[in-house]
Amino acid sequence: MGGIHETMDAAMNTQSDSSEPMRALFFELELLATSGREFLYSAAEKVLSKHDIALTPALFARYFVPSSLTTAVRRLGADRGTPELSSDGVCDAIRSVYVEMIQHDDHENRGLIALTHDLRSHGIELGALTCLDQDSVANLLEKLNLSPDDIHIMAARDHGRAFPTAQDWLTLAKQMGTSTALCTVAATSAAACKSALCAGMRCFAVPDSLTSFQDFSGADYVIESLDIAAEKLVLKLVEAF
Repeated sequence: MGGIHETMDAAMNTQSDSSEPMRALFFELELLATSGREFLYSAAEKVLSKHDIALTPALFARYFVPSSLTTAVRRLGADRGTPELSSDGVCDAIRSVYVEMIQHDDHENRGLIALTHDLRSHGIELGALTCLDQDSVANLLEKLNLSPDDIHIMAARDHGRAFPTAQDWLTLAKQMGTSTALCTVAATSAAACKSALCAGMRCFAVPDSLTSFQDFSGADYVIESLDIAAEKLVLKLVEAF
């Protein structure tokens, strides 16, 4: 992912020259804009079945939710006595199926579309972390009716730990030239929530079907869906500085 990270930084990194405090909303692009985690589960289930491993939601929660894909596959292989899972080919196969699912997803996230455009109209900047390639990112932004000028995208490295890390959020804030105290994160997992809080940012949780059981302590709100009521809460939270 290193090359993608460097390319996207060069293409999309912009610093604010404004003297006004810049408030921002950050989120995990494919995990909030699509059913990203569910797609990852389906992709991993499909690929691992070829290695005689029946992936269940419980196994996914144990290995994949708290770790990066590479680490999850390696640990699962070690625990199951199938060291061949540690090969790059298995992770590459999962990523390939995962990206294909995201690219062919025709679901329109109306709640996120409304929220991002409402925030933009109030002068609030948008930033997102992603593990996707540039073509997939461009496709997602089109579905959200956003241009690259409307949102700062940063491709995250595979740290071997849960995505995203506190350093990911801090780097995103630094690239955008804003203070962490003025940033609010929409987190889809407990790990994303914790890392945002560790970075000194406020946070609200938008869990999915594979993280709804997690502990989101520290989040200002836990929102089931981005409807109109949630949109008002988020706007109030982001503007509360």
